Amino acid sequence: MLPSNINIQKILLDLGYDSDSNKTSVIFANVIDQVFFGFGSTIQNGLITEAKKQILPTDFKYPYYSLVKRSILDFLGPKGGQKILDEINAELKRHTKIEGSIEEILNELSRREIISKLKRLKGHEHIIYLWTKKNTRDEIIREMLENAKGPKGAFSIDENLFSDVKTTLYSKLLSEKEKAVDKGLQMIKETHQKNNQKDPTVIVGFDGTKWLESGLQKEFLDLENSANKFLSENLISGICAYQLEKIPDEKTLKSFVKCHPIVLLDDPFVIYERGN
Repeated sequence: MLPSNINIQKILLDLGYDSDSNKTSVIFANVIDQVFFGFGSTIQNGLITEAKKQILPTDFKYPYYSLVKRSILDFLGPKGGQKILDEINAELKRHTKIEGSIEEILNELSRREIISKLKRLKGHEHIIYLWTKKNTRDEIIREMLENAKGPKGAFSIDENLFSDVKTTLYSKLLSEKEKAVDKGLQMIKETHQKNNQKDPTVIVGFDGTKWLESGLQKEFLDLENSANKFLSENLISGICAYQLEKIPDEKTLKSFVKCHPIVLLDDPFVIYERGN
């Protein structure tokens, strides 16, 4: 199993992915500007100088917030630094109308931004979703499917998820291991054949770790690579959900992440894109 203290975002940054939660970071930057303006140019310039010295901590959730927080505390010390952080938190609450700590507000803003992105998929996207909470996963995938106008298909353990979604059960798909890859790719192609080329076909896999549990890690990696090529060439949006805690090790995690240009996390909510 993956270590409990592993920082997925650090791995993604090392693999060449960048955060794509742009609206959230812009809101935070605007709030910081407002707060810093009230403290005068001396503190502003000092914090900028301090920020240039910082490196990301190993346990960060939001890179921009982590760097700002460390810069403030290092420059002003715990007491003075906390005063500014409290001001940022208060201004963030006023600006967003969301209650909570700075990280809780940023998490909710990022969640909303991700939902908005998933409602506006244009095709040719291949997303890996490393989920930690089943209810959250179901909510995100439901939003994606309910807003899709093109043909829809799903790999799932539940046959009755959606009446208008072509569903393939993992139990049936994986019952004949030697045929599973071909059957999986066939389902994607058959669903896409109904596409009118106006709206993207949407394909979701609720839990790719079912393949790993069936001893088909190599076979599923082959399918993911084949699907990545097919999605990039056709008007299809695909989201492949993996239960993060069931991925056996970092090497396996990286091998499957690399098949996907876009990565979605839910703890914290953040979306990454390769070469963004």
